[in-house]
Amino acid sequence: MFEFTHGMVVSLDGQTVRASFERATELSPVHLVSAWCSQNGGLVMGQLKTESKSNDITAIPELLKLLAIKGCMVTIDAMGCQTQIAKPMMDQEGDHLLALKRHQKKTYQALTTHFHDQIEHHLNGRDEHNCFDAFDDSHGLTVRRRVWSVSDLSPIAAFDKWEGVNSIVAVETIRQANRQAEVTRDDRFYLSSLVRSAKEFAS
Repeated sequence: MFEFTHGMVVSLDGQTVRASFERATELSPVHLVSAWCSQNGGLVMGQLKTESKSNDITAIPELLKLLAIKGCMVTIDAMGCQTQIAKPMMDQEGDHLLALKRHQKKTYQALTTHFHDQIEHHLNGRDEHNCFDAFDDSHGLTVRRRVWSVSDLSPIAAFDKWEGVNSIVAVETIRQANRQAEVTRDDRFYLSSLVRSAKEFAS
């Protein structure tokens, strides 16, 4: 069992190993679910082999059992945004930050509607704690990133089934390569057991 230092960010992700498909035997390529920590130089702290990417959902709880995550924040991409995956983290006294996409249709629809209608364009929600706004043009690309942290989930009924979710994080990214280029916008949403400021989530 590997024990992470309190406060570390632990990222779980599934990847298919390149060139691992065996044509002669027609064996499936090797697919691994890994836990890694950027604070330790990006070291992989645990891995489980699965039959395919579709098995990530069942493999993630098993991998979590091998890790001492008390006091750490576990991040998982959209495939791992499942109620049955959030619970093992709470049982081990860890926190989570789960990417939410359209596969959780009702939750995603309720959250995006609430955000765009009630939060995004309202100035009273843009205080120092709830909204972080920053520009970056250091890589020849102008980027504006706004992050919202919302802990009042009572207006969103879809969160009743999400035990342990105490806040939602919305990230808006606006990019433009140059003055003549098209401006693009990307919105991402996350569920978290933590209640933190928007600036802390942005980091």
